[in-house]
Amino acid sequence: MNLRNVVLAVVLLLLIFFLGSFIFSGVFQAREFESEFENVLFVSDYAEPIGFLKAVPGGFNDFAVSPEFSEVGSTSFMSQGLTLFNSVLVAKGKKVETIARVVDFEQQLLYCQVNDGNVLENQRIEAPDCSEKLESFPGLVFFIELPDAALSKSSVEVSEGRVYLRPRSFEEVARVSFLVLSIIYPDAGAVIDSMNRVLDRVQ
Repeated sequence: MNLRNVVLAVVLLLLIFFLGSFIFSGVFQAREFESEFENVLFVSDYAEPIGFLKAVPGGFNDFAVSPEFSEVGSTSFMSQGLTLFNSVLVAKGKKVETIARVVDFEQQLLYCQVNDGNVLENQRIEAPDCSEKLESFPGLVFFIELPDAALSKSSVEVSEGRVYLRPRSFEEVARVSFLVLSIIYPDAGAVIDSMNRVLDRVQ
């Protein structure tokens, strides 16, 4: 092997080492907290996710639910998560705002529909105002993201004052939302059943 080939081999090995280090320590860096429950991945660099969720009832009174909608559809599936969160949190006497985000095909925020905690109101605010509203919200915000088929499984990420639900498919939106609510309020299922019975009697 001549000197040129030796140099090329060394350079190649260094590149492989560099790329490997980048991938495993950067892109796929393990979270400080990571666990799996009901086939959903719970991750966080802030706090142990399930423990954080269980402490929510005593730690927060103000909530915002922020589902993500595509401008070209997906309304019914994403609304299921919004309805579940609003129903249970309101039944528990919590103040809940809806901040529904509408994004384009590149996932860029276009505008939001908000109700400022009043179910009888609904107004549109533009993207900059919506981003500011979400960033400055003083309570806990549940972000229900549009599905990502590239995920190996649905996930929930916890950070300070924020919970991100990332379903793998539209069919997973309601399941992941209910799972999170069940961790926060173990009687969430009974609350929803009770509300459904009331609706049945009204209808």
